[in-house]
Amino acid sequence: MKKYFLLSCFAICLTIQFCVAQNNGFTTVELPTQFKPPGLHIAALDNNKNLWLLKNKKALVKYSIQNQQWTVYDSTICPIVNLGVKDIVFDNQNNLWALSAKNGLYKLDGSTWFHYDSLNGGLTTNLILCLSIQNNTLWIGTSSGALYGTPGNWNVFNKFNSGIAGDTISKIIIDDTKNRVWFRSVNNFGLSEYDNGNRKQLDTIPDVNYFYPNNMVCDNGLLYFTVDQYQLYTYDGVSVVRNFNIDEPDFVQLNNSVYFKNAIDGQIYAIGNYLVIVDSLHRNSYFDARFKLSTMVVLNNKIYFAYKDSLYIFDPSLYMQPLVDNIFNPGQIGKYLNKGKVKTAILNNGTNNWDMNNAQYEVPKGSDKHAIYNTGLWIGGLDDNNNIHVAAQTYRQTGVDYWTGPLDTTNAFIDSATSVSYNYVWKIDGYDIEEFKHMYANGQVQNGNYIIPTDILTWPAQGIKNKAKNLAPFIDTNNDGKYDPTDGDYPKIKGDQMLWYILNDNLAPHTESNGGNPLGVEIHCSAYAYNCDTLPDSLDVINTTTFYEYKFINRSDTNYHDVYTGLYTDVDLGFATDDFIGCDSTNNIAFGYNGDNFDDGGFGYGANPPMINIQVLQGPNPSLNDGKDNNHNGLVDEQNERCMMEHVMYICGFFICENPYSVTDYYRYMKGEWLDGRHLTYGEDGMSLTNPPTNFMYSGTPYDSTGWTEINENHAPEDRRFTLSSGPVNLPAHSEQTFEYAIVYTREPNAPNGLHTSVARNIADVQKIKKWFDTNTFPSCNKYEFPVFHHKFLRSIVVLLFFLTLLFTILHST
Repeated sequence: MKKYFLLSCFAICLTIQFCVAQNNGFTTVELPTQFKPPGLHIAALDNNKNLWLLKNKKALVKYSIQNQQWTVYDSTICPIVNLGVKDIVFDNQNNLWALSAKNGLYKLDGSTWFHYDSLNGGLTTNLILCLSIQNNTLWIGTSSGALYGTPGNWNVFNKFNSGIAGDTISKIIIDDTKNRVWFRSVNNFGLSEYDNGNRKQLDTIPDVNYFYPNNMVCDNGLLYFTVDQYQLYTYDGVSVVRNFNIDEPDFVQLNNSVYFKNAIDGQIYAIGNYLVIVDSLHRNSYFDARFKLSTMVVLNNKIYFAYKDSLYIFDPSLYMQPLVDNIFNPGQIGKYLNKGKVKTAILNNGTNNWDMNNAQYEVPKGSDKHAIYNTGLWIGGLDDNNNIHVAAQTYRQTGVDYWTGPLDTTNAFIDSATSVSYNYVWKIDGYDIEEFKHMYANGQVQNGNYIIPTDILTWPAQGIKNKAKNLAPFIDTNNDGKYDPTDGDYPKIKGDQMLWYILNDNLAPHTESNGGNPLGVEIHCSAYAYNCDTLPDSLDVINTTTFYEYKFINRSDTNYHDVYTGLYTDVDLGFATDDFIGCDSTNNIAFGYNGDNFDDGGFGYGANPPMINIQVLQGPNPSLNDGKDNNHNGLVDEQNERCMMEHVMYICGFFICENPYSVTDYYRYMKGEWLDGRHLTYGEDGMSLTNPPTNFMYSGTPYDSTGWTEINENHAPEDRRFTLSSGPVNLPAHSEQTFEYAIVYTREPNAPNGLHTSVARNIADVQKIKKWFDTNTFPSCNKYEFPVFHHKFLRSIVVLLFFLTLLFTILHST
């Protein structure tokens, strides 16, 4: 063993006070001003209960929890800094071991540093990926297998000499309770176990063909690991099972090593940028999305984690569920609608198709290509005194107009506790429904052998007290008027997968629309999709379409007229800054398309890029005999007519077409007016005082030289946003209106964009979706089949086998 050098590192010690008092269980500890580079993360907890943190390769710092004192090891006097140190670990003798991405191992014994590499430490490589310690013996993960032992005395485990899944070992977990070690292999997507000399590879788990455990953590003899970013599994050394205590947090990833049980009437997990509490009903509560979490530690029932230039301490015993949703502490839940060929985030805060930071409308699913950045729900109207009432969302940068939960049917009131209790998105698959029905028919629900899925069990079918008795739709199998899955009742869904949640605009003042009057509406929201992978290409559009329904119920005593419902849409079709927009009133679509025939960038769609449509499928009911052709089919005041797409406006960032700020701004956009009150006009930029008024901006057909399009106006492609609305209609007190639309992705991949290729395909596809919606005749291929077992049948089989065995015995004996 060669000593790298003997050097006592001069420690700069500073004592600081907590700069922020306890805030809902969180305490903030700031670093000294002169030591605030970005990239702070907790690396280890030593045997003296000191936290050790790495700061972006520029400093190693120690924090004494007992004395609230920092010790900073400057890069000029400590060898491991600026050498690409990835992590540090402490052994039982409190020696610090640091692994370098390129330079092997370092050890701090008191105040002396030692260096071990391939020359003097016997390492097979200086590229070390992970390090764990078992009883002062090191386990090292490298790109050429795992090493076990001490410097100069290593045992090597690789694919050649053991059952390890792969040679690139990126994570090693020690289970001291049962003397087991688990390895995560990168190249072969595998998990391997070393159990007292016995080695085995785990390469399959239920319902997953292959897995790569994104995160691994051991707790009381159980290995917890995640698959496909959000599914949580446990392994006890014998079998792998899915842990149903956490209900697929979807668009956040389980990528941090904290699993904290029995906290706050449930469990607490570290997930992506969030901490997550799973309550006794297995519902998730996400909180504190401000933090981009790295490695965390648990000590004395508290969680310690770092973000930017501060250390945070979370005490679960002092945490209270947030009562009001706001942008800095968004209690909103989000889940993926991910059936078919689209994967998109559905949030219960008035926005969809993003995760509050990034685009989340991935189509085709798995491509990492996104077609929309976000959408926001809008509704606005006038009361009897012509005062404007609006509820709307764009990016939630300025405030909130929507909250979760149903309103009191007598006075439109809601309190924070009620809102929090509905702070959830229920997600149901068609397979779940059919499996439940099958299990109930075979008595497995009644005898308790079948565990009812959480979202079926907690389906919010009916309100209590003065809340509406009919909320989320359900099938009442025994017609008793009550939702009870143990009686065979189950959710009624559309599509092969549906997400359902409930909003209101009356919990608190509207800060997104800058103090606008609330309407007192309760909104039943659903998003659904279909999956049929055997359809021909000409019908595949059903798999690349997602559907949305909003039922607005006026719980107030106020009558509203000139009411509009609609959407704010930020189109990011692959590469975000090379798009055009347009609309087609005949087919009730507003769409985005690429500015040329190649979508640039790593996130772009490449050659022959697609088009993305917001298609109004069914708008609200217009007033009788209003003298208008509300559905654009050439007929006026026809029976059962519904309002369709009535206004499309482009938001350009210029002073009279910028993002809305006030309640008047939102309402004007829904009416087809610019922010200065002028109505949209046909041609040019839509603002000419001499051109005729119109309701539809860029209504020409792309690649047709005769229409009003961005191409014909010689615009430069850029980032595009638009508003779409239906109306005006009436919304009397205690009445309801419904707004339904689809997001339709369509592409002609084998031909350049043009009038007779991409545009023709787009028109044909949206017409297919509308016909299917109107007639429900679109082909479907989903057949859910389950084996049928009857007790009488099984008894018959047993009796038959008995007699056959008896006959065989008699014949054999003779």
